[in-house]
Amino acid sequence: MKNDFGLLLDNRLVNVIAKFGYNRPTEIQKRAFPVIIYKKSHLILVSPTGSGKTEACLFPLISLILQKEIKEGIFAIYMTPLKALNRDIFRRIEKICKELNVSIKVRHGDTPESERREILRTPPLILIVTPETLDALIINPSFNKHLKNLKFLIIDEVHELIGGKRGANIVTLISRIKLFSNNFRIIALSATLGNPYEVAQFLFNNEDYIILFAETERNYEVEIDYFENLDDFISKLKDVLNKYRSSILFTNTRSTAEMLGYKLGRNGQIGIHHSSLGKEEREKIESDLREGKLKCVVATSSLEHGIDIPYVDIVIQFNSPIQVTILKQRLGRSRHRINENAKGLIYTFDVLDSLESYVISLFSNKNILEELILEYNPLDILIHHLIGLLLIKNKINKDELFKTIKQLHLFKNLSFEDFNKILDHCYNIKLILINNDQVQPLRSKCLKYYFDTTSTIIEEQLYNCVDSITRKLIGKVDGFFLHEALENNVGIILGGRAWKVLSVDEERNTAELFPITEANEIPIWNGEMLPVSENVASEVFHILHKLLRGDLNFLNDGYVRFSDSTIKALKDFIGDAITSLPYKIAKDVFIIEKVENLIFIINPRGTKINKVLGTFLKTLLGEKIVSSFCNAYGIAFYLRKDLTIKEIIDKIFFIPEIINDYESLRTIFYNDYKFLINFKQNLLFFGLIKKESLNEINKKLLLSFKNTFVEEFSIKWYLFNYLKINRILELIEKIKSREIKILSYELRNFSPLSKLFIKSLPYIGEIFKSVSTKNIYEAIEKRLLEEELFFLCIACKNSFIRKVSSLENQITCYKCGSIKVAALNPYDKEIMEAVKAFKSSDMRFLKKLSNAFKRIILSAELISHYGKIAAFVMAAKGIGPEFARRLLINWNGDKQSLLKTIIEYEVNFLRTRRYWNSD
Repeated sequence: MKNDFGLLLDNRLVNVIAKFGYNRPTEIQKRAFPVIIYKKSHLILVSPTGSGKTEACLFPLISLILQKEIKEGIFAIYMTPLKALNRDIFRRIEKICKELNVSIKVRHGDTPESERREILRTPPLILIVTPETLDALIINPSFNKHLKNLKFLIIDEVHELIGGKRGANIVTLISRIKLFSNNFRIIALSATLGNPYEVAQFLFNNEDYIILFAETERNYEVEIDYFENLDDFISKLKDVLNKYRSSILFTNTRSTAEMLGYKLGRNGQIGIHHSSLGKEEREKIESDLREGKLKCVVATSSLEHGIDIPYVDIVIQFNSPIQVTILKQRLGRSRHRINENAKGLIYTFDVLDSLESYVISLFSNKNILEELILEYNPLDILIHHLIGLLLIKNKINKDELFKTIKQLHLFKNLSFEDFNKILDHCYNIKLILINNDQVQPLRSKCLKYYFDTTSTIIEEQLYNCVDSITRKLIGKVDGFFLHEALENNVGIILGGRAWKVLSVDEERNTAELFPITEANEIPIWNGEMLPVSENVASEVFHILHKLLRGDLNFLNDGYVRFSDSTIKALKDFIGDAITSLPYKIAKDVFIIEKVENLIFIINPRGTKINKVLGTFLKTLLGEKIVSSFCNAYGIAFYLRKDLTIKEIIDKIFFIPEIINDYESLRTIFYNDYKFLINFKQNLLFFGLIKKESLNEINKKLLLSFKNTFVEEFSIKWYLFNYLKINRILELIEKIKSREIKILSYELRNFSPLSKLFIKSLPYIGEIFKSVSTKNIYEAIEKRLLEEELFFLCIACKNSFIRKVSSLENQITCYKCGSIKVAALNPYDKEIMEAVKAFKSSDMRFLKKLSNAFKRIILSAELISHYGKIAAFVMAAKGIGPEFARRLLINWNGDKQSLLKTIIEYEVNFLRTRRYWNSD
């Protein structure tokens, strides 16, 4: 029987692919083949995971190579977002290409030097790369001379690549490729593209294009199961895994993946896959999963994209998948075969999470996707593009350069004024020369700058995390993860335990953590995850509104179902809400609840809006707030000082006033770690720092760029592009005009909705309720006894260093026998300067250090009166003689109460220390 591919492809290819099981083209392949072979337009293919998109574009390209007998030069470049995806594409196509004598190679950061040289000498007909690798290669004459016959650029997983600054960089990269081949076509592939026409215009730059959508979508069979605790979940999970040959358990964070992997047990049947693992380990897990050797892999987004895994029968999601596009990608890993519905389980631990998962699953089946946010007019990317053009062309007329840049849809709104500012900036930092309107590069500096900025993905700095009690290293964590937890006063999971972040020392790259719960609890804080959209959040509240009217019939309709335990949890919530909720739930609500020292703002408008609103309010309310927490449905504040609902509303209405006040914005943004990271990245792209110096740039150094062009750009970009402040301003205007009505309530007890927030809000005051205090007391006592203090005799000026554990109960000077001996912190610079002045009898200098010397005298008085126990207390972090005196005067002699007070003081000291010397 004639192979169905034979009607569309070269017979030699048809015969070879039949050996690999390709006998009949899929629906998207039938539609794509003739467009790629006969049309001249760019193309976007939008089709579900597992529908054969990769082959839909590569088979016709190989067919064209064979028919046209192309033997040299790069015919097609295949671009993917991940090195792992590069490897998978190569593995799938390489054997077919080898039989047909069509050369195909992979080039990325891990490619050995010998292979890199070989690619430059004899490039393959098909080259597989990441955008960053191609960006680095494009200015190399040994590479770009091979592009004259380039006919196709394939962009796989375009939804992962085209958004944000990485996407803007790709658009500029395409325009630089066109300097060597101006007639190549772009084929973009995606399973999840929410705004394909905008992406097409952005990517193809007003050139002709075709968008092909799959006529039939895969359906996603989803069951949502609710659990009260982690142990019940693990028990159920093990039963589920035994029913299936192979599965993937997706989590939203690496720490959760590690925790669940530990709970399930690594017995050769369970693997873990995330971006922090080594290349060899990731590749082995991918290979074992592909070959059906693993029962389950616990993974983050690192296994989401493109990798062909035929043996996965079911995908399990731990907690809400957050976004529709994420769920489609993840569930697409299951039953990765044509004409089979994807199958997934979502396990949740609260009602909102269950309903959010339900809405996302419904939207997934209806193909209602989040739209990609495209980056227009990015001046930082413009500099990289400008330098790239100059390195390739060497000299360009200024007007011609502006015209070339403006031709890109990306820079359609670029003003000549901003263009000149960028040129002046590049001239001032000695990247370029301008003579008679001719712009040319200072080549050696430009090359260094260009290679420093080929990637818009900045690797997050890792901080050493130290147990504040035992002083032992716990592990390393991303800076953003730590700063967010610190700013919001919530816990993180590390080393299988939950911790409170007390302080982050940017100069030493260390963080102080305090244990707050028993081992292996569900994570309290998940770091920066992708936001839940306003569309999803408002739909969740619309469903809540229907449920409270008694309508449960729409549930479990079609492919998305709730388990019995989830139905029960929903009914329990509905019963509680009907009897005790003081207001009606609807998607357009804005409600403020106050219960004692807690304020809840119920605002179901998505994570981004609440994050921004919470950031501004937290700054405006200042020290009145102990901690805050936000999600897609609202914001919670835990108060240090009493605050009225009217004060909250007044602060909300004040937000528009500070948008144009740069000093106010600095106050907010310079305490926002995400802004600081972006600011550092902008300094790199503006050529003001080198890549190797990124991790050395701290907040103090960033302040030295105050009132500069790059700071102004950073603040504007963060305000309008990242925070999307216009959406907040629209919300505030609607509240002011009463189009949206604020409902406010002061309650004695938490409402059913605010109870959902309580699960995510650990308080400092509650810290000892969930901790094994005996172990903590023992650990801190051991640590303090091992501390070394500096002792100074006031009588004879003798000094010595001793461990607290080695001291006698009554401390005396071993030289003169005096009991007037001060116990001092040897790392306190001011104290040690005062000691030096005292010992040298420099009374003039000692007078300048009178406050420090008073502390020395007070310490000596405490030691003479209390002995060793005073030294023990002053060995604690941040406890000086003044506080030690107050503590010892009120001490009742109970060691445990003393240790508890010391711990509380250390926690407070470490949390507030960063504000003491702030500018």
